[in-house]
Amino acid sequence: HGVSLNLVRKFAKQILHALAFLARPDVAVIHCDLKPENILLRHPKRSAIKVIDFGSSCRSDRRMYSYIQSRFYRSPEVMLGLPYTVAIDVWSLGCILIEMHTGEPLFSGSDQLDQMRRLVEVLGMPPESMVEAADRSTRDQYFVANPAASQQGVATRSRSTSQKPPHRWTLKAKPGERNKPMGEPRGLSDVVGADTGGPGGRRRGEAGHAPENYRLFVEFVRRMLEYSPSARVEPADALRHPFLDDRAWQRTEPPQRRRRHVLVELADPREGERCDARLVRRESGREVRHLELDVLDGEARELRQP
Repeated sequence: HGVSLNLVRKFAKQILHALAFLARPDVAVIHCDLKPENILLRHPKRSAIKVIDFGSSCRSDRRMYSYIQSRFYRSPEVMLGLPYTVAIDVWSLGCILIEMHTGEPLFSGSDQLDQMRRLVEVLGMPPESMVEAADRSTRDQYFVANPAASQQGVATRSRSTSQKPPHRWTLKAKPGERNKPMGEPRGLSDVVGADTGGPGGRRRGEAGHAPENYRLFVEFVRRMLEYSPSARVEPADALRHPFLDDRAWQRTEPPQRRRRHVLVELADPREGERCDARLVRRESGREVRHLELDVLDGEARELRQP
């Protein structure tokens, strides 16, 4: 069912430190196959991890392959055959962090077209400029011209009503299906159940999984899943995000309720009898009773004795 958000934070910090090192100008290495199988625990009872399997890696200025990354974690620029950088590893990490928490791959396409469809269902359409920068043969694997955008009248009416003009492209239909407009994207908040107690409601009421915790998590991952590589967060900047800041994280927690017990001495034994006060001791033949109270956040309630 996935791990807690706090454990996701611990894993994210370590992987980002690794990616920040790889992104340094004097290193400039792209892992090219970041996925859960290539992130290992250093000890079965500790949260320390290591990134492995650099068999597909390359230098940023010496890209060797165009078909890289496992499908579920493949960045849109690689799918579209565009030049890629260390930013593709950040995209993969965003997918991995969601999967760590939900227990399910974020984008689990059965093939290339289905993979792109799953991206669009959650994140919306890629920027028009990115689609149009791809070679025609590659673009035609995923997209067709949007008839609504090709009708000047429709676009004009959209602008006149302050609505955003329709995207010039729409997803290609699967074989045997008709092309149809895509609906509103689902969004990452819905994927992780940010307002409904986490994935499947399984984290409802659990510390560290309040809506504010999920808001930080979604903002954090959303910056990793920007379609445009230039807009995608860099590892060093991601390390400064409030999701990974311990003080910011603690501020999302509700204040701890303080509980203490007090004993109130009752000089009159009869008063103690009326409220079931606990007999504590005798002094000079006189009973001294104490009433035990439970004080929670400044509100006292009596603890009845059996």
